Parts: sequence; structure tokens; C-alpha cells
Amino acid sequence: MFIRSNIAEKTSDVIKKTRKDVSEIIEKKINSILPEQIYNELVNLGVLGSADIRMPGSSLNSVIGINNEISYALLNRVLAYIEEAKKRLSLYIEAKKPFEEELKKGKETR
Repeated sequence: MFIRSNIAEKTSDVIKKTRKDVSEIIEKKINSILPEQIYNELVNLGVLGSADIRMPGSSLNSVIGINNEISYALLNRVLAYIEEAKKRLSLYIEAKKPFEEELKKGKETR
């Protein structure tokens, strides 16, 4: 869902994205969820703390560091998705070649 909503709707468009493209999109999205100013206001009000939003096992306390850590983790997942999509597309293209050849032969014999 995140990829289709934020990176690209079509898989064919997603696999064309570079690491830099994906990184910029993710950083912009993550930073828009909880901007530093709003985070600081919520911390000062006692409503939110860094432990409430950081990743499990993390000890980061600044919203910038937390956002960067989340962005990096998400970037790795999206890049893994892109690599898997490229592999599957390649398999699909290879698998349909024999069928396309048969169709081509059929049209040539008519």
C-alpha cells in the first residue's frame, strides 16, 4: 500500500525508480508525519516522548534521528521490493517468449 500510494501506482514505474528517488520520497513522507516543531511541542506538553515513536531496540532521542532511522528501514524494504519485482518481471518476460513465438509462427503461416 505504501509503495502504490507514495512511490508509484504501477509496478513497471516502481522498478524504474532509483535509490535516490525512493530515498527522497520516503524522507519527505516520514518527515511530514511528525515534523520537528510539532514533536518538540508535544514533548514540552508531556504528551509524547522519544520512546513512544522510536523503533524497537533504538536509543535515539531526537526526532531527526528517529525519522532518519525509520526512513532508512523503510528504504531498505522498498528497495528489496523493487529487486523482487525486477526478478519477477524478468521471469514473466522469459516465460512468455515461447508463447509469443508460437503466435508469431501462427500469423506467418496464415
